[in-house]
Amino acid sequence: MHLDVLAAILDLVPREVTMQYVSEPQPAVGSHRVWATEIVSMLLAPNHQAVDNLVASCKLVPKVLAISLGHPLCSALHTRALRILRSCCVSKVAGLYGPLFTAGMGAGLTVGEGGELCPSLQQQLADRAALAVGVPSGRRDRSVGFVLEACKVLRACCDEANRDSILNTNVRRLLQMDAKWSDFVSEGGVLSQLCKEQEGDLGGPRAARVQMEDSNELAELAGGGLISSHEILALLHGMGALGMSPGSGGN
Repeated sequence: MHLDVLAAILDLVPREVTMQYVSEPQPAVGSHRVWATEIVSMLLAPNHQAVDNLVASCKLVPKVLAISLGHPLCSALHTRALRILRSCCVSKVAGLYGPLFTAGMGAGLTVGEGGELCPSLQQQLADRAALAVGVPSGRRDRSVGFVLEACKVLRACCDEANRDSILNTNVRRLLQMDAKWSDFVSEGGVLSQLCKEQEGDLGGPRAARVQMEDSNELAELAGGGLISSHEILALLHGMGALGMSPGSGGN
């Protein structure tokens, strides 16, 4: 299937590019890696065990997720990476999803110059999301959107109560073995706080409507410039007695 070619394409890092909103050149994803990710997504979509095993053996999924976490400004890549993660979580091939939850994500991926293995996928997601707590929207790290969506995919693997979830007992078992992740997804934990903010009304919370006990209170609040409904009716009756209609203007 030439999957080794896909792996080589994902490893091919393009030159840095200059963007409008920053003065210094930024790491680029490269359209070749976006399309390679699309091919991986298409291969995993049918959940065919033979194909899943082949993809797992080439360690394509860890490469895609690492690129996605390292490039927060590429929604085209993130959309495909989330589809891939979801396919992994419903796969029957443990070799496809299991290594993701270990150090180095099963591909020997490293961080820094010391060659230390990167944390597991769930720990990377939890660490990045935790940095967004208390930070106003718009000032958070640019990767938070992708991170939260990836967290929701993993959370759905453990959600027995939600019939729309992608419950996978094997994935759930692996995640529950991680104390940091269990605390992260607990009720009232970091993930629930961030999701609650994200799922609110567009533009923030709706303004509370002040309840007035009577018209006099409303008039006082407005500086006495309002009249009650009873006073309006009395005025209309008075106008009728004088042979005036409300729209006549006195003519």
